[in-house]
Amino acid sequence: MSQPSLNKFVLLVGLCLVLCSNKLYGQATVTPATGGESICLNAGPSASNYFNLSDIVITETAANDFDFPGILQTQNIVLSFNGGSFEFQPGVGTVSVGGTGFSSSSITVTATSVDVSLTSAILGSPNTVINTITISGLMVRATATGSAEIRRTGGTMPINGDDIADGVNHGTLNAYEPPIASLTDDKGSTICANELITFTGSITNGKTAANYEFILDPNGARTSLQSSASSTYSTSSLSNGDEISVVITDTD
Repeated sequence: MSQPSLNKFVLLVGLCLVLCSNKLYGQATVTPATGGESICLNAGPSASNYFNLSDIVITETAANDFDFPGILQTQNIVLSFNGGSFEFQPGVGTVSVGGTGFSSSSITVTATSVDVSLTSAILGSPNTVINTITISGLMVRATATGSAEIRRTGGTMPINGDDIADGVNHGTLNAYEPPIASLTDDKGSTICANELITFTGSITNGKTAANYEFILDPNGARTSLQSSASSTYSTSSLSNGDEISVVITDTD
């Protein structure tokens, strides 16, 4: 008669162990920075301007996702690029922490890395509350076209779900050369009076054109002739000395 009760007790203990395990262990979440997805090399082929990135936020899901080794112990995390040709603006960036796990924090930003140092708290129980690390104010530029992610690449602080081997994205970066508009026609440099001529606008560097505006520009007096998705404009009413130009707006 006692055997069924024993089996039930064992089953309940097993379920409790599974549920407790799910509550005790989680994975930190990373909110990646935005603002670097479309970096134009508008300062020339060697470098772009610096672009502002939004905050990178690392948050515990369970209260022990950040592994605190003891009181007043300093550990660090290092972020850098996993490829491409990108640079942080040296000396620009801040770090702040939330929760009771940290007593102090500091940040060092070089062209190639972000090094965040974190010191565990003197009082309290760091592993009983949810802690956060927020990296703010970073600026990045590109020195060539390409793509990359900001990832954790070093540091001594164990973070469940954001260790070096996890390869978590902390910010997506894409750089491209500025689009170049060009204009051709089907007649060459000389046409006769009242002759029909067709102009064709085009864009290079891989961008998709969204709008073409053909402009009449005699002696600096700009007049819009056609603004649409059509890449061609035809006319037979040009006068001697008239100039036609095109402004192309791409999808970015």
